[in-house]
Order: sequence, then C-alpha cells, then structure tokens
Amino acid sequence: VKDQTTLLRAFQQISQHVDCRLRIIGEDTMNGFLQRCAEDLGISRFVTFVGFVPHETLQQHYAWAHIMLHSSLYEGQGVVFAEAAASGVLMCGTCVGLLSDLGNTMAFTVEPGDAEALARGVLTLLGDSAHFERLRTRARSWADEHTADWTATRFAELYHRHL
Repeated sequence: VKDQTTLLRAFQQISQHVDCRLRIIGEDTMNGFLQRCAEDLGISRFVTFVGFVPHETLQQHYAWAHIMLHSSLYEGQGVVFAEAAASGVLMCGTCVGLLSDLGNTMAFTVEPGDAEALARGVLTLLGDSAHFERLRTRARSWADEHTADWTATRFAELYHRHL
C-alpha cells in the first residue's frame, strides 16, 4: 500500500542531483526488502530506516525534514499529511488521500507509482524557492485552521444535523 519502492526510486534520482538524506519511519513489515532495495539502488548510505517511533517523538523527525516524500498507492485521511503541514514540511507525493484533496496548491503530487515524475517535481521545487515556500506556507495555514478541534466540531455538527 505504501509503495516504498517508488519512494526509494524517486529518492535515488533526487540524490543524483542534490546532497540529501532520507529517513523512513515505521515498522519493517517486509523483512528487510526495503533495505535490500536501497542497497541495490546504491543509496543505502543516504537512507536511514528508523523503525517504529512513539507518536510523541515524531516532531523531531519533522523538524529535521525539509520535504516529506510519500508514495502510497492509496490512502485514507492520512494523518501524516496534516502532521507534516502543521510542522512546516513541504509535502510531495502521490495524489491519494488528503494529498489529493489538498491538491497542487498546497503540495506537489503525481500519479501513484511514478517515481520519475516525483523526482523531477522535487528537483524543480528545490530550484524554485518561491514556489517551494508558497506550497509550504499554504499547507501550514491550512493545518493551522483545520486542527483536531476543528475536525471534532465539524463531526459534532454533522451528527447533530442528522439526529
């Protein structure tokens, strides 16, 4: 579902043009497949597989990042998008879930599985600091407005309307 092979292929192309590092956070449910893939792509020295982290420590990873690369084939809401936006991290990924809803005014998106387009888009944004900042700032503003309290209030209003 997360299609991290597309993520790694995109990162490999990006790393050929800029000095960059990638952190992959989450449990290894593929028995080392992604580590082997990074090795095969020649990028293992630039990729850190962090593994599971408690939710309360995620902020330090967002603070480290400039861009969140996300390559899912499909997503639901995707809390990670709201967290990245709230942290001021530019979102670049596949057009699924909340990234699809936010569109290209707050994130950079490509069709699922398209590592080349994802890499090209990231490289273009890295070369256009004004566009990079516009997307990042718009997403941050959206996250500031659409908090958990805002969401809870909308659900309460919906429930009350239908009772």
